[in-house]
Amino acid sequence: MLLKLNLDISKKLLYQSGFALTSNIFTPLSKLFFLHIPKTAGTSFIHTVKPWFSEGCCANYIEGMTAEDRLKLGNMNFISGHIFLEDIKKLPYIVNYNLISIFRDPYRRLASHIRYMDRYNQPEYETQFNHLGDELKIVVKSIEKVDFERPDDLEALFASLPAWGRAAFENCQTRFLVCDLASVVASPYGDLPEGAFDLALERLEALDVIGISEALDTTIEQLAVRLGTPFAPRAPVLNTASSHRKLNHNDPHIREVMRPLLGVDELLYTRAKALFDQRGGAPTESPTGEARQPAAK
Repeated sequence: MLLKLNLDISKKLLYQSGFALTSNIFTPLSKLFFLHIPKTAGTSFIHTVKPWFSEGCCANYIEGMTAEDRLKLGNMNFISGHIFLEDIKKLPYIVNYNLISIFRDPYRRLASHIRYMDRYNQPEYETQFNHLGDELKIVVKSIEKVDFERPDDLEALFASLPAWGRAAFENCQTRFLVCDLASVVASPYGDLPEGAFDLALERLEALDVIGISEALDTTIEQLAVRLGTPFAPRAPVLNTASSHRKLNHNDPHIREVMRPLLGVDELLYTRAKALFDQRGGAPTESPTGEARQPAAK
């Protein structure tokens, strides 16, 4: 009874200090797998967290690896990649890892992704553009024709997206949780499968750590507590190189034409924020007593 009481007290203290408890079992975090959804501040997260692990024990951006090579990463302590959860579940060693993903306001994420792709229309990115796949080039050139201040132009772009564009722009965060590259019914390049939202919620809640892009510093601080690392510094804002053109996702007319692409992601993000707060994601204080604010985006 005394042992159980001490364990309960320890769990309570850890939770109050920002520890993200996801079950009745206290499992120390030693190995971390980051499901990196594009344009959610994942590059900044990786840059901050990677130094916490021993050199040679990290494997990042594994989407570039073959499925066979990914099977050989079980000795790594920190793994990340733009890969779907279904592919992560197939890794035999995933049971030994704590799984984290970061979620972002869908309108902000979509605007960021469009501007990120539009950069390839700029002369300084010509070399990188030439190395893109054919479908990506089609999307880039379609974006070039869009006046970002005209909702009708954006609506026409969204109506003519090829398969890659749908996967990247339409409920992208939900797709990373529920879609399967090996499936016809649940392919990321088509309509979301039946029951996608319920499945996405189930898998969201099963994540060991949920991060929020707009509260990246707090996300990292929460993880630092769980890892037992020193208080985390402010995360740098990286991988933000994008178009010189602005796309105002707060404009009500722009949001209106974006909304049909983001309905499920909106609901998912709302739930992710709620879980983030419940698991100790409220803003913390620095050692000086000053309130920590979300990283600037």
